[in-house]
Amino acid sequence: MDERKATDHPAVRGSLLWLGSIATLIIVGVIGYAVYLVRQYIPIVGYIWLASLAIIPTLGVIFLVIFLIKYTLKEEYYDIAMYGTRVKAIFSNPSLLPPMGTTTATNAARIAKSKTNIQTAIPTLADLLALGEIYYGMTDMILGYLEAGQVNRGPWPRTFAVAGKGRSGKTRRVVFMVIQALMGGAHITICDPHHTKHDSLTKELDPLALWIHFAGSDKEIISASEEFLDEMESRVRTNSEEMPQPRLIIYDEWSRLMTRIEQEDTEKLIEVVTATSQEYAGYGGYACVIGQSWIAEECGGTKIRRALHAVFVHRIDVDYAKFLIKPAKWYKQTEQLETGHCLYQDLDGKRQKLIMPYVEDGAAVKVAELLRQVAPPAETERIAEHASASTSNQPVERENVIYLTEVAREARREVDSEARVTDETFVSVLREIGKKLRAGETPNDIRKSLGITGGRAMQEVNSALDFLQEHTEMEGTND
Repeated sequence: MDERKATDHPAVRGSLLWLGSIATLIIVGVIGYAVYLVRQYIPIVGYIWLASLAIIPTLGVIFLVIFLIKYTLKEEYYDIAMYGTRVKAIFSNPSLLPPMGTTTATNAARIAKSKTNIQTAIPTLADLLALGEIYYGMTDMILGYLEAGQVNRGPWPRTFAVAGKGRSGKTRRVVFMVIQALMGGAHITICDPHHTKHDSLTKELDPLALWIHFAGSDKEIISASEEFLDEMESRVRTNSEEMPQPRLIIYDEWSRLMTRIEQEDTEKLIEVVTATSQEYAGYGGYACVIGQSWIAEECGGTKIRRALHAVFVHRIDVDYAKFLIKPAKWYKQTEQLETGHCLYQDLDGKRQKLIMPYVEDGAAVKVAELLRQVAPPAETERIAEHASASTSNQPVERENVIYLTEVAREARREVDSEARVTDETFVSVLREIGKKLRAGETPNDIRKSLGITGGRAMQEVNSALDFLQEHTEMEGTND
């Protein structure tokens, strides 16, 4: 049987031809009528068509340029077997990804695109000193490194906090920053109520005592705070165009100071921090507070938290971190931070996760050796010069020599055996201090008149003042 299609029949083909012709006439008629209705808009359509002739090639050129740029900047990955994967780009030096269990070029590309963290070697303090990244006369400060290895280097934080639990890296961070401040020529005062601990900030920096003024007892901390305020107020009153020497005061165990000393003394410390935040930064004044607890009752209130220009938050409870760094996605990370890692928030509210360079044991000893070469301590020499000048025109009575020798022995029991001031010079200085005390001068006036601003000399003079004041009071009682 012939199975031809029904459409192959001549009658059917003729009918379809007539229907197609009629449909074509109807469509042409509709299009013609539509053109008639919009005839007034035809020039506009023409303009659009002409504009498209210009725009479409332009877009094509733009897409071509974008493609070429992406192709040019594309990183290429080459497997080098046991040595890892080599990453190469046209505008950057080749780098090496560490070998992984199943590393291939495809896996390496996927790692790079997903921004998976790959540990980058962070230089140590010794490395930075050897490379000249930290040098005497530097005016900026290395604050830390990003996880990808980029350095965060910028101006000194003005009034800042270092928060963290024990063993979180906060003490080593302060040591790292203090060393940089010393290399910047700063006058540094460290108030450390836990100075007797074997791993205290004072112990860590003790080899640098010739360049740093340490205050340990409550009395010494209050005195150091008053002296800082006096110095900064003097700078405010003095119209000087010279760049002042940076003056940094650091308070460790801030929570203890806010809760264990007299209210009047607490207000003095708060004044140091708030005044530095509001006014003294323009006169070379800087302040740092270190602590674990940041609730209002234990940190000096919200005025202290508001006074902070920057914060370095190491591993700490979220309940404390939320007072220092915002928003929640940041402060909720603090309990999982590794030792030496911190969240940094600057004055503008910008936040970064930073890794601190490792500070080797004994780093302060090496820095002290370097400072002896580039910035030898001058305090003890000034004491000797003043003592020589004050005693050159006046004979020393035998009784006074015997008396002051005994005073020197008592006072020097509190002084490190490595102090550079000799007994003879120290006796002369004590003699001068005793005269000033009897004349009614205050300890601060005496320090200023002797030219004492910090370091081991300040410790010796403080010991002498304490002993002589007690001796003077005892004489007054006996009289």
